[in-house]
Amino acid sequence: MSYSLQQLLEWMNGKSRLFGWGAVVALDRQRINRLLAQDFIKRFTTASYLPPINQSVPLDSASQLLFEHFLLDAPRLSFENAELNDAKARLSMDVIAGGHVRLLKKGAHWTVKMIDRVTPLGGPRLRLDLSLPNVPGLVGAGGLIYLDLRNSSNFTLDISPIEEEQQRAGSYFSQLFKRLPNHQRTYPLGNIRAGVDPLLQAKSFKIRTQAKSAAARDARSADYGEGAVLAFICLQGASLGTLPGADSDFRYLLPNDAGKDYSATVLTDRPRVDLSYACQAVNKVIGNAGFRLTSVATDSVVSAVANGGSLRVPGSSSSNFSVPITLPNPGAPVITAAGYYTCRAFDLQAKDQLKVQVHDNELTVTWDIRTSANVTCESLWVSMDGEYVGGNQSGIVANPLNLDIRLKAVSRYRINRAQNVFEFVSMTFEDTRSAATDVAPWTARPDPETTANWWQVPWDDLIKSPGLWLQMMLFIVPTYVVGALMVAVGKGPDMRPLIEAQLKKNFVFSGSINTFVDESIKLNFGQAIQGDEVHIKHDVGFFGQVNPALTHFVLDPLEPRMAAGGTQQFSAVPAAANLRWTVEALQTGVRTASNPGVIDQKGKYTAPAASEVENGMTRVRVTATSTVSNVSSSALVTVLSDTLSIRPLVEILTPGEALQLTAGTLNASDSLTWRIVNAPKHGSLVGSTYTAPTFPEPVQGQPKPPAYVVDVVEVRNTQSGAVRTAAIVTDNNVSISINISDLNLQQGRVELQASINGEITHDAEWTVLLDGPGSISADGVYVADPAREERFVLIESKEDGGKYGLWTGLILLPLPLLDYTQTYDVLHPVTGFDA
Repeated sequence: MSYSLQQLLEWMNGKSRLFGWGAVVALDRQRINRLLAQDFIKRFTTASYLPPINQSVPLDSASQLLFEHFLLDAPRLSFENAELNDAKARLSMDVIAGGHVRLLKKGAHWTVKMIDRVTPLGGPRLRLDLSLPNVPGLVGAGGLIYLDLRNSSNFTLDISPIEEEQQRAGSYFSQLFKRLPNHQRTYPLGNIRAGVDPLLQAKSFKIRTQAKSAAARDARSADYGEGAVLAFICLQGASLGTLPGADSDFRYLLPNDAGKDYSATVLTDRPRVDLSYACQAVNKVIGNAGFRLTSVATDSVVSAVANGGSLRVPGSSSSNFSVPITLPNPGAPVITAAGYYTCRAFDLQAKDQLKVQVHDNELTVTWDIRTSANVTCESLWVSMDGEYVGGNQSGIVANPLNLDIRLKAVSRYRINRAQNVFEFVSMTFEDTRSAATDVAPWTARPDPETTANWWQVPWDDLIKSPGLWLQMMLFIVPTYVVGALMVAVGKGPDMRPLIEAQLKKNFVFSGSINTFVDESIKLNFGQAIQGDEVHIKHDVGFFGQVNPALTHFVLDPLEPRMAAGGTQQFSAVPAAANLRWTVEALQTGVRTASNPGVIDQKGKYTAPAASEVENGMTRVRVTATSTVSNVSSSALVTVLSDTLSIRPLVEILTPGEALQLTAGTLNASDSLTWRIVNAPKHGSLVGSTYTAPTFPEPVQGQPKPPAYVVDVVEVRNTQSGAVRTAAIVTDNNVSISINISDLNLQQGRVELQASINGEITHDAEWTVLLDGPGSISADGVYVADPAREERFVLIESKEDGGKYGLWTGLILLPLPLLDYTQTYDVLHPVTGFDA
């Protein structure tokens, strides 16, 4: 089921809902279908456009379907079959143009049983189960999210109430989509990209689908087919998570709050987001050199180290130092080395030394400083037991000194997500280089007289030995002084306060989850995930909408259908100025419209008149282009000469057979009425279901039942007054077989031949029924009338059979002849198309 935002947030409070992934993205079905529509609109006039389909589909040995110039509309996703266990969705494509013919085989010849003309108003629909890519998508390989029609199954085409026939008709498209080249069968939706933030870089992803609720599987529900595509994203430095199953507690991620229009949700790993925020804040301290991830998937904490950067320590002109020197010699006095030094400016390097670590609600910044400073000991005074020995001893130091500085600064923070701040808690410093008193004793040469090391000589003896005393003053004391200076610089008034000033404070969260969303999830046609609702629970939740990015726009409406001669106002969403509007004709079936209509520079489109709309439909592409950025967006307009359709146009039934008629309207809310218009009526009509009449068995001496009857069924739009009719023939017992003996499609001529019990007869009388188009000669040559718009002709032949009564035959032919070349190739296989 679906949930409100508040219910989702309460659910997120319990624990992480990522199942070990770095991020989970949910995209709404309707927005995905908008992307598919935009891609479909783009394909016109390119090699990616799927041309009209002509195909024969055998139903059994005695019947077949012929698709004539079938034109498929844009694919639409739905999720009535979606389960978290896999990546399946339901995909449908409407047939919006062309026609189909059902043929029956009688003896050695095929005859037409049914003719159906397809329009965008309620044509057949192709349905299939689509499997989205089930292997991990690699960001480095492009990270493409796409639909591939080759990965499909369970094809059906609802051209018949018989399920087996729907499957047989659909099976052709299964084979077709496997043969199509990539550019005609794949529909890209967008990409999962690495983004620029190295701490939130996507590495790979898996796709799943999810139904909105149980109602998504109920065709009577308003939520039928509703759902989302899910992308489970693995971040760099992490392992693949597990995928939630249908029996898990993973919820539908798009909130159902009224009026909010949530169409995208992104859940992201909170520790990674915290780390990213922290590194972006600390990054400003060291000059924006950036960080790289150092933790691995098995670590309990997430951490990163600086890629570079530094902090400048200014030079000092006079800094005091004082350090006690404890000598190991027995009886040695307390010695103190004191003085002052000057230090040049130097840098505290951050590369590989400054580390940021996040664990639960704590942030730790550790700066393990290893640098050098140029120091000059300007003054050195040595005292023993409080009495100075000699004067300024700075001459014994090898000035200037290049001192190695070692210092570790550790700063700790508490993560206050309610205030979006890292609150300072404590800071400690640690000298990682030994203090002067702990410097390992300098090893001098042994006393030549005693062969003892100087530190083993009692103090009273040491001061009596000029050689040992000299060693201590020239070598030992300077060594301790150097160590003292190292400590002094590290503790000096310049270095530590400088670090404290930069780190001993609160840091406001720097960065935004919006940046991760924007950089990592790239949708086609300038669409982007937008919004500002971010909620931090166990995961970071972003709830927003899929809308055009700031530099793009989409036209509204995107796919309007309209009556010929009508007008349609287009607008850009979001609103955009400085647009140039154009309109171009597109191929719709077998030919391209000659008049696409006109559009003014305010986006108002006027469709061509009905007389200029060929074959009942014209498709045009309206494009708005920014004269400033050259960004463009297009809409697909379907112009209809008829705003009401009926299917099928004509069908021959057997006695008692039922036929479900269907009608389509431009406005779905319009009401329709059905009736049989002829009198007397032969069959019965309940709603839009026609039942053919039955006939009694012939009785000797009584008039024979008719060989056939024809009822004309009318559907009327009570709002517009539009009317359409279909002819339904009930074949009781026609006795004349009519076949095509010759034809010339370009001339619109068909020569018919009648036969009785297999014998050709030349005495038949020919008639065009139902005031149909064209004419037929006495010898059975039918000539079509190109000025008429009817899509079929029903022709009768009669012959007096003497004592056998009246012989009668019927033949049904689709029109215009040139639109049905495939059908006539079957009906007349000897010569077929005669130029």
